[in-house]
Amino acid sequence: MQGRLLLMGSVRTRGVLLLVGAFLFCAASPSRGQEAVFDQRHLWEVHPRVRVAPERPQELRHAELCLILRQLVRSSPDLQLEEVGRSVEGRALHLVRAGRGPQRVLLWSQMHGDEPTATGALLDVLSYLSQHRREPFVARTLEGVTILAMPMLNPDGAMRAQRRNALGIDINRDARALQTPEGQALKAVRERYQPQFAFNLHDQSGRRTVGGSGKLAAVALLAPPFDWEESDNPVRVRAKKLAAVIAQGLAPFVYGHISRYDAGFMPRAFGDAMQAWGTSTVLLETGGWYRDDPQFMVRLNFVAILTALHAIATGAVELANPALYDALPENGDPLYDLLVMDALVWDGVHDQTFRGDLAINFDAAGKAGSDTLGVIADIGDLDGIAAKDTVDASGKVVVPGFFAVVQGAEQVSLADSLRALLAAGCTSAICAAPVQSAGQFLTRLASEKYMPTNVGVAVYANALDVNDTCAALRLAACLANGALGVVANDDTAAKPGGLGQEVVRWFGRAVVGAEKLPFPAAAPPATWEGLRARTSTVAEAFHLPDRVSIAVGKVADLTLLKLPAGALPQGLATAQVTQVLVGGRLVWENGRLLRADGGRLLARVGAGQH
Repeated sequence: MQGRLLLMGSVRTRGVLLLVGAFLFCAASPSRGQEAVFDQRHLWEVHPRVRVAPERPQELRHAELCLILRQLVRSSPDLQLEEVGRSVEGRALHLVRAGRGPQRVLLWSQMHGDEPTATGALLDVLSYLSQHRREPFVARTLEGVTILAMPMLNPDGAMRAQRRNALGIDINRDARALQTPEGQALKAVRERYQPQFAFNLHDQSGRRTVGGSGKLAAVALLAPPFDWEESDNPVRVRAKKLAAVIAQGLAPFVYGHISRYDAGFMPRAFGDAMQAWGTSTVLLETGGWYRDDPQFMVRLNFVAILTALHAIATGAVELANPALYDALPENGDPLYDLLVMDALVWDGVHDQTFRGDLAINFDAAGKAGSDTLGVIADIGDLDGIAAKDTVDASGKVVVPGFFAVVQGAEQVSLADSLRALLAAGCTSAICAAPVQSAGQFLTRLASEKYMPTNVGVAVYANALDVNDTCAALRLAACLANGALGVVANDDTAAKPGGLGQEVVRWFGRAVVGAEKLPFPAAAPPATWEGLRARTSTVAEAFHLPDRVSIAVGKVADLTLLKLPAGALPQGLATAQVTQVLVGGRLVWENGRLLRADGGRLLARVGAGQH
């Protein structure tokens, strides 16, 4: 795959970008009151050595946050920890103080619980300040500013990976009413310390672009307005200067990928309210990047925060040009995450194909992360539409990924079995395990972090026709823990009565005759009818409708076939599997396994759980 950037901006837009570039790369000579210019690349390089947060920001839990904060405070005399409130569900809200300077800077992160990037960066910033406090850069920063950090302001939302707090209220729309304990704590800290500067740290959609350039916005900045006219006053101008400092500091790493956040005055929002209350506030929204590396975005925040703190401490922020901020292009239209281009598409339902493109996005909010699921967002002629990555499907037919049933897979290497299925175009494997071992197999799969295909478990049962209480209880336990259904031979499926059948009926699962299920094959079926059966029989039997067809809103489990010359369906018998996408991610290509973490556990613990 390769990134595809469409530079479709007008001449005027490109001119603005060049102007911004000139600002960003201009080497400013030291002025009176300004200290020697430091190199942000040092901060970039040191970050991996001081990182204390998890590699993936969304994996940080409140308990781990508390532990890290306590460890940092114990290891550094420059850090002080204070509990300043409790969330709706009683989780501690912390304030960390560092430095002793006259310029007070308030920073809060993750007031939206599903926006975790800056929380990790704040922890890493505190770690860096404590480990390097004797270095001139850190010493000067701590002499000039008093840092007031409130990481993970919405711990209840973070536990649920949701935007709002446990009451369902958006904390960032609670600056006037102050109905949430989290918003009350933030306002109380602001009133107590009267900070001159503040940072409101968020994540925006990972697909937003910089103006009309087609380039991803890695970071979007905003000096929020304080009135409906979006006027300037000294407070907001200082915020613009601070945003300009951040843009200049990040330019060596993401030049051309910095935008201005597109939002007007919102008096309910904390950033706008802080500006009105007299605290110069910058909203920093972490966006997206072309590589699947969450630490890249954490490092950007790390560099941005430390650069800004140093500029405030030294007074350099007062020398910044607010016109640099004003010249930043606003956020533009979003990119798709992936385009499968120029394919011959069979949707798995109708007896015809069509020429078109498939757009895939990895979740509704567009945030990065390997645990997100790729869903088809658009179908048709998408030429001229921009995406982070593309798959060239010219000369190939794209069909819904095949299902297969594997008997006794728990007895052999599961990884080897799944790789063999990928070569045959299978994106999902249903493993038929005996009732005696299916429960253990489900437990094993639930703990697996790396599966190249989707995997589900069906109970291979001969206990449906007997009144064996122990066997029926084992079957019930398997179904309760997510087994998709039961695979049985004809005799077992047909016999009436028995505790086993009552259990299956009570859980609402299917009993499928083994002879009706497609078992692994070395090549795709030779006919359209066989292809349809291969694609849909298992999915329908085990209630997996989101993976049975190619349509907007369906999971992007796709198999790409290369066909010999000749019209379909005559050439289908000799089709060759070239690529396989599982959950929208290219996991197999031309005989090579590209990644082993695309698959998911297919389970039916409850409605909509698979």
